[in-house]
Amino acid sequence: MDGACPSPGDVVAVAMSGGVDSSTAAAFMLEAGCRVVGLTMLLSGDEAGTTTVGRARVVAGFLGIEHHVVDCRDPFLDRVLRPVWTEYARGRTPNPCVLCNPGLKFGLLLEHARSIGARFLATGHHARLQQRSGGTDAPVLLRGRDPAKDQSYFLARLAPEQRRAAVFPIGRMTKAEVRQAARERRLPSAEAPESQDTCVVVRGDLDLREGVFAETVRLRMNEEARPGRIVEVGTGRVVGRHRGVHLFTVGQRRGLGVSLGRRAHVVAIDGAYGDVWVSADPHDLLAGGLVATGVVWSGEAAPPGEGNPFACEVQIRYRHRPVAAQVAPVGPDGADVRFQDAVSAVTPGQAAVFYRHDEVLGCGWIDRAAPLRVTGS
Repeated sequence: MDGACPSPGDVVAVAMSGGVDSSTAAAFMLEAGCRVVGLTMLLSGDEAGTTTVGRARVVAGFLGIEHHVVDCRDPFLDRVLRPVWTEYARGRTPNPCVLCNPGLKFGLLLEHARSIGARFLATGHHARLQQRSGGTDAPVLLRGRDPAKDQSYFLARLAPEQRRAAVFPIGRMTKAEVRQAARERRLPSAEAPESQDTCVVVRGDLDLREGVFAETVRLRMNEEARPGRIVEVGTGRVVGRHRGVHLFTVGQRRGLGVSLGRRAHVVAIDGAYGDVWVSADPHDLLAGGLVATGVVWSGEAAPPGEGNPFACEVQIRYRHRPVAAQVAPVGPDGADVRFQDAVSAVTPGQAAVFYRHDEVLGCGWIDRAAPLRVTGS
């Protein structure tokens, strides 16, 4: 078990979605002798919201634990969906989970947990927490054992006091081991399929193909799309038109609706003018680094002062393999990042998470890509 170490008899709240990970986490806390209370965030009043609550309630009933539904609909709208749409409208690609975990799950849900006497909030995240030997600071966040399911990227903005209260009971397990543990305990969710972004689904006919997630958010927010031109990099030639900048992300290849003679990809998005810039040359996607804003550093892992670069690995999106880089802190919450080797499709709006091996050092928002360095004459 990773994170805080509740003792038998302690009240522990468990964030429950009805999925196999959170259900198994709740079962483990119960077996540890804790008094377990299941908490489920109500994020929408439609089918997606009621389904999540219903599944969680079934698992809680099976385990014989108390279950609360915490109405987070308005805060979810204000703290997650509204900022997410603002980024999409600017031609950027946000990550709602990186916002939701510190703002809602370890924000409002943790507050509710404490209001009912729980000191700890356990979740089904695939991540680990480790207290430094002899240290008094908050535990540091580490990658989960299963590299294919690691979710430390989504938790990288947790504040120290949130990490002190967090428990990740399945962080040292692979997904296969979690499912096996759920089967052994005959949990109702043992064979539940993977879920993704169900909190923002508006209609049952929407899926998560490129651009459709953003369209789901637009519909939920009842906002207008920003149509515009599709422009070829280099020539400035207008090669098509599109229905909204929110439907595109840097690096996207599918669904562009244009032909350049070779397969094209999105290189840049101008939210102010509505232009989407495309190229058939993969070299146009390469960056030598990035500029990050809103950077938060993790306790004892904080880097040296401004302008003093340090070596680490940087992950620029959830399914991205971390790359070696030099990071130089700038001002109170900025960072200049230089990659050891060129990286493709650095995407404004995404989180850049800084690691030293498995340990999360900090996290910032990608403001823009930095150009490749020019060498030679």
